[in-house]
Amino acid sequence: MEEKICNKEKTSSELFSELEVLIQKRKSSMHEYLNNEIIEKGSLVPFFELPDENGNIFDMRDIVGAKNLIIFFYAKNDDLLSIQQVCRFRDKKIFFENADILVVGINNETVEQNKEFSTKHDLNFKLLSDIDNDIRNLFEENTFYLDYSKLRSTFVIDMFGYVIHVVKSTDQINRHIDESIEMLIEEF
Repeated sequence: MEEKICNKEKTSSELFSELEVLIQKRKSSMHEYLNNEIIEKGSLVPFFELPDENGNIFDMRDIVGAKNLIIFFYAKNDDLLSIQQVCRFRDKKIFFENADILVVGINNETVEQNKEFSTKHDLNFKLLSDIDNDIRNLFEENTFYLDYSKLRSTFVIDMFGYVIHVVKSTDQINRHIDESIEMLIEEF
């Protein structure tokens, strides 16, 4: 009988120790979370590099200081709302060119898949391949949407690298383009 009590105490002690480790991990991750800079209106856009649909490297350092930019994150290429969204950005080409704005779409498809998709829909902007969602995580780190396949985010960035507008939604694709254009008309 004493043996069982000792085993229970030992197990309880081990359990308490594991719980302490878990609490420390939670505190550490919460500290990291609170110290992360949220990318929102007024934030500086982070520098990153990703391959475009042609396999060329897109480097944010080349854009900041040279052009205004719209970055939009969308779901898979074969998603109906994604097709509508990218085609709507494509159809606004003249506005974006006249306003000297570079449009860039980002998803987690491969370079080859983005090339095929871009060709199929005659897209006139770059599609960047973020296979592991590293850049999306950078932009969406503090979002409440856990399922990226449903979240669509658009970031309007001025030529100095400041985010001047953010749109996040799951299904309001027109809102992303309309609000971005309205913001750009107001700003410039």
